[in-house]
Amino acid sequence: MEEVVRSEVPVLQQEILIHAADEGTELIAYALGKNKALRQRLTAENDPIRAAFLLGQISQKVKLAPKPKKTPKPEPELKGGAGNVKSDEFNKLCPGAIIE
Repeated sequence: MEEVVRSEVPVLQQEILIHAADEGTELIAYALGKNKALRQRLTAENDPIRAAFLLGQISQKVKLAPKPKKTPKPEPELKGGAGNVKSDEFNKLCPGAIIE
């Protein structure tokens, strides 16, 4: 998109975009590259003040889409409780065994 703006938008408007835009210059350039009608409207503007005003209007409309919030997965529910000695698998397999 930047290359399209460089090739089609006059140098005066490019300079206004670079020096006068508060922030988001790359977003404005992207919008101009994507929107031919907007690019032609800016290109047709010979008055630098009106071109700056138009770029200011574009700047107000162009914003990044908010990043989706990643909600953390809920932690698994821990179920406590000691094993029942009578039903313990080890005791079933080896009755009377002592673990040291």
